[in-house]
Amino acid sequence: MFAEVAFPISGFQTFTYKISKQLKPKIRIGSRVKAPLGHRTVQGIVIKIKHSTSFPGKVKNISGLIDDISIMTPELWKLINWISDYYLTPIGQVAKTVFPVTLSTRYTPPKSWYVLPKSIVDDQSIELIKSRAPKQYKLYQIIWADDKPIKVASLKNHASNPLQVCRALEKHHLVTLFEKSSLPDVRGFTFDPIDKEVVFNTHQKSVVDTVVESLDEERYAPFLLHGVTGSGKTEIYIEAVRHCLSQNRTAIILLPEISLTPQIAGRFRAVFGDMVALWHSKLTPGQRSWTWKQICVGTFKVVIGARSAVFAPLKNLGLIVMDEEQESSFRQDSPAPRYHARDVALMRATYEGSVVVLASATPSLESYFNHLNKKINYLHLPERFGGSQYPRVHLVDMLSDQGESGKFGQIISGLLQDKIEDRLKKSEQIILLQNRRGFSPVIRCGDCGEIVMCPQCNVALTYHRNDGQLLCHCCGHNEIKKQKPIDSTWRKLDDLFEMDVNGDGRDAYRREFTKLGGGSLPSEFTERYPEYSEYFKTHATDTIYQYSLFLGQHRLEMMCSVDEEETPRSLFFRTSPAHKVLLNLLSCQALRSFSQKSDHILSLIHISEPTRLGMLSYAVFCLKK
Repeated sequence: MFAEVAFPISGFQTFTYKISKQLKPKIRIGSRVKAPLGHRTVQGIVIKIKHSTSFPGKVKNISGLIDDISIMTPELWKLINWISDYYLTPIGQVAKTVFPVTLSTRYTPPKSWYVLPKSIVDDQSIELIKSRAPKQYKLYQIIWADDKPIKVASLKNHASNPLQVCRALEKHHLVTLFEKSSLPDVRGFTFDPIDKEVVFNTHQKSVVDTVVESLDEERYAPFLLHGVTGSGKTEIYIEAVRHCLSQNRTAIILLPEISLTPQIAGRFRAVFGDMVALWHSKLTPGQRSWTWKQICVGTFKVVIGARSAVFAPLKNLGLIVMDEEQESSFRQDSPAPRYHARDVALMRATYEGSVVVLASATPSLESYFNHLNKKINYLHLPERFGGSQYPRVHLVDMLSDQGESGKFGQIISGLLQDKIEDRLKKSEQIILLQNRRGFSPVIRCGDCGEIVMCPQCNVALTYHRNDGQLLCHCCGHNEIKKQKPIDSTWRKLDDLFEMDVNGDGRDAYRREFTKLGGGSLPSEFTERYPEYSEYFKTHATDTIYQYSLFLGQHRLEMMCSVDEEETPRSLFFRTSPAHKVLLNLLSCQALRSFSQKSDHILSLIHISEPTRLGMLSYAVFCLKK
């Protein structure tokens, strides 16, 4: 018997291998195997099994199986083939994306030695080690004091070789030494569970009833859940998952960024306990391997993660929820296959006979178009949950503000400055959104107007005032690495070249904020990590955080204050060439889950008069909606 095997290579060619008698009853279509390819052994996937081959030469044998249990389902195999055809990608590369080569169901967690003191011991043995082996006696006293299993490796501070000492104590029948598997901690990326009593309003109950009815029918049913910010979509997800689990089916929750994962996971784990698994790029190799194996064997029933979680090998999948479905982060740009998780989720739900919910406060044009063409059912949540109101929003025209104040080139409006000073006096929190790193994103010659460009990438270099560097954020090229920092360097450059270094980057905001009496800013965090959420939980007063929002020459700032007891949720924006779409997203999504006492200030700067009027009128329309 022979098998056609596809490898993760750039070509569509497959290779024929012979199946040995030992592997014949185990190999199926979709099985991951190891096979010789040239002078190396490569992991591939079986795409076809046949009884004969037309190849006249010697056919090599398959070396072995990757997994000890079957992980491929007919539905998942159909999905792999569809991705290969739709995205024009070799099936071997698709299989590598769906089933990463570093993961296997044969994974076993590493074992560690533990020591436990015996309850009944011989006093003579204790006296013997006390007189002849004082180091053993000292370590025994520490073990006896805990009276519970202790990891031997944790005793290295008390003995250079604790395992050897513990073995000596075991020979004297004073302790019990044993090995135990060390399971990876998969709860470290989760906020504490949040228990809530939720009473649905009329609109929420209608949405839940519709989704539950489709789950009962056990057929493919796509929904576009269009809910305003704060309308309680998460609670609808939880109720739908609860009903799905009651049918002995599984569920996938897709999020645009892993920084959202801790909050959602904490809420889900408060309801479903240890049935919830997290899947994202921040997991360690051990955590990924253990989590993936438990998903394969059916321990986890709910998977929460970023776009790659759409391939989770869950059996009997009943529900897929995609939160903030309009986000561009659901699209994979590289490596191949360059798929969109929304399309993959819809196709997987088609094959699985599942319900898929695409949720957003600002649906993507594609999803809304599919709704208009009757391909997706439309669900609407027009009201915020609990009767909460939106924060106050102030739209500031920076050109007019600079004209009135006479301070041309300022980056913080008068209204924003007043609000910052007021919040600092009240010891409340402040968030400033600005995605331009450094002090000045463009360095321009005052005489000829030439812009300092990166010689490798042909993009403008950014001036970092703190260390006096011109840095390319694409390749890391540095113009003045060894120059003295800050003013002394640039006074010389200004005299020689009359360089314009007016700043509106993060460093400039730091400088302005310090002038306002806010003190030093916290270190910058990357928006792909959840540290900023923890920062706001642990720093209750006088804090500021810089986040990303910039489109061309239209700079939009946002200031919001939050009471000490409240933690702001993360903010995400879909970048678009159309500034009207950006304003719409800002007016809807940026107001997520903040206190109604907050103030949001949008500043528009460096725009022509006709465009400025168009943005102002559209912004007013969006804010009314």
